[in-house]
Amino acid sequence: MVTKEIVKLLSERLNISQRQAKDLLELQVKAITSHLQRRHNIITRDFGTVGIKEVPARRAYIPSEKILCEIPAHQKIFFRAANKLKELVKSWRPS
Repeated sequence: MVTKEIVKLLSERLNISQRQAKDLLELQVKAITSHLQRRHNIITRDFGTVGIKEVPARRAYIPSEKILCEIPAHQKIFFRAANKLKELVKSWRPS
């Protein structure tokens, strides 16, 4: 599903224009982005948790060059699915 399809679905379900639906979706994305920038997790009941995880520095071996290199510490986005979402995905059957 792409943004255009989500906007169309929101517009039909909420009985609003597609412009309003797109604005609503953009507002939600901005709110999530803003919270992630401040290192806050976003918890959506029955869907899951999105957050920032600190990854420590480490050494890695590059086989093609046969050398060890340092990978610096960095942050990474994670998603942890809620149990209800996991169950829905498990029980899904293609029609």
